[in-house]
Amino acid sequence: MDSLSENTFEHLLPPKLKASHKDFKLVSEASYFKIIEAISLEEDCKHTIRLLDTESKLAKENYSKASTLFIQEALRLCLRVGNADAISVENFEMHKKLLAFVTKPYYPLELKEQRAPDTEKLLKEALLDISYLNEKLKLQDLNIASSNIYWMEYSNTFFIGDWSTGVEASERYANLQSLSREVYALGIVLLEVSGVRQQDLETLKTMGEESLYQYLLNSLVKDIKPNSVKKFLQNLSKINPSIRMAVANQRNEAEKEETEGSEEESGKELEGEEETKGTVEEERKAVRPEKDFIEHAEDFEDEEEEKEEGGQKEQQAMSAGEKKTKKKKKPKKKKEKKAQETTQGQKAENAPVLSKSYY
Repeated sequence: MDSLSENTFEHLLPPKLKASHKDFKLVSEASYFKIIEAISLEEDCKHTIRLLDTESKLAKENYSKASTLFIQEALRLCLRVGNADAISVENFEMHKKLLAFVTKPYYPLELKEQRAPDTEKLLKEALLDISYLNEKLKLQDLNIASSNIYWMEYSNTFFIGDWSTGVEASERYANLQSLSREVYALGIVLLEVSGVRQQDLETLKTMGEESLYQYLLNSLVKDIKPNSVKKFLQNLSKINPSIRMAVANQRNEAEKEETEGSEEESGKELEGEEETKGTVEEERKAVRPEKDFIEHAEDFEDEEEEKEEGGQKEQQAMSAGEKKTKKKKKPKKKKEKKAQETTQGQKAENAPVLSKSYY
């Protein structure tokens, strides 16, 4: 129990769970809950404990909404996992305003050591969750990222969490652009878990030039398997550039909120931003290393143009050859006709002359 003395979540643990587990460790934090890993004293195995963060902005402003979402996510996970052993119903606990439920271990995809290779299953199940949240709960503008897509190894299940990032819509699929943003964000996550460098992802997310974007995207997905995932990623280029930029901004804002500390630290950050306004171009190069990429892209385009020109020349040469052949064949026909006429004339001259008496 000594591990509790230095953590920031002891006050969020209901009493029974605190007594039935040991070696508590913070795994990740969402906008309104925390995910803890601990050892069950009874089973002597790892459990994942999700705790409602009563100090979160949502819980402070609307505890009823926060607790409702918390329970809805728990129930949805029970349905998705499809394995009764994965959910520890007996350990579900509600004490005053504290809420917690226990499952087999699961982790956000952002943890490199926990990444799973089954991208096809990830794509399928994440799309199911996006559809469910839009259609049933009428939530849109969800922040889809590797920090809130989770993987439970025990059941090989992928699911989207932290539903509070969504905005309630008045109608089903009220905002098609929202769906496009979520689908595009999911594509970025797939690239991320497939091993694409963060540097390349940042360049892709902020790329405005369509031809360069298409080239970079194709180069990033060319070796990705299976084909169903590759095809999905290739179709990201069909999404409106303004939507792609919106996703980049949304992710940047989410990352900014996660890294914000005390008011004093926030003040320092603001001062730092004002000092660096004059060096926007340098920051842009640091975040968007496009210079080398553009040079390679231009080389690629030049090679493609040369290939196209070469192909056109070959086609022109072939066409010209065919025309010459046709032209050569035509005189032969004339010569053949002349030869035939000459032969016929010679035959006529050599033929015996019939006398008038014959008639």
